[in-house]
Amino acid sequence: MIKFFRKIRYDLMEKNKTGKYVKYAIGEIVLVVIGILIALQVNNWNENRNFRKTQNRYLSQLEIDIDSMHFQYKGIAQYSKAYHDNARAVYNILKSCEISQDQKASFDQLLITFNDFMILFQIRDTYEEMLSANLLAGIEDKQFKSIVTEFFAQRDAMQMYINEFKQDLSLDYEVVKDHVTFGFDEMNRPTVEYDILQLCNSSDFTNAIFHAVRTRENISRMTMILLQKLESMRDMLA
Repeated sequence: MIKFFRKIRYDLMEKNKTGKYVKYAIGEIVLVVIGILIALQVNNWNENRNFRKTQNRYLSQLEIDIDSMHFQYKGIAQYSKAYHDNARAVYNILKSCEISQDQKASFDQLLITFNDFMILFQIRDTYEEMLSANLLAGIEDKQFKSIVTEFFAQRDAMQMYINEFKQDLSLDYEVVKDHVTFGFDEMNRPTVEYDILQLCNSSDFTNAIFHAVRTRENISRMTMILLQKLESMRDMLA
């Protein structure tokens, strides 16, 4: 094609048709520019198509991750609420200083697990890869993009708070150990021994349980916030 255009230009020059040569040269330049623009547009279209294909593939995996985390957080939220309810029930026992056999089981369980704290579940490989590949920024649904970003940011912040709660309650746990004897039965199950009247009359012990109630309440609230965000993301992807 280039040789064909070059032959036409030479023919015009040999015949001294300068005006036609100039017009032809300008026309040829215009055609070349148009060709370049078309090629760029096609290239951009191909890049956008490949970008969307990659983005959709990652979004499909992200949806799987969100479903898995939603399943886990339903259990975590239920456990956190149950733990908080149990801690509050134990605090009420201390205030009334009356305990039934059923209540004793709950009381013992709180003491045994007093210093146990969860690690907030997460699956973030897909999210991190989308961030590094700039795929998350290209999501057109700004609300979905915002909730995804908020979920992982809040999860990290909440885990940091839980770690701080654990450090704070470690001092209260020392108070608990001063009033309770921990051991194991013949089946190697943890046991606790205590004098309920002594515990009721100890302001230090009561304050330690009160701190546990507030801490578990905060953790329960945090897990519900994360669960609600996961539910919102699932609804948007449905």
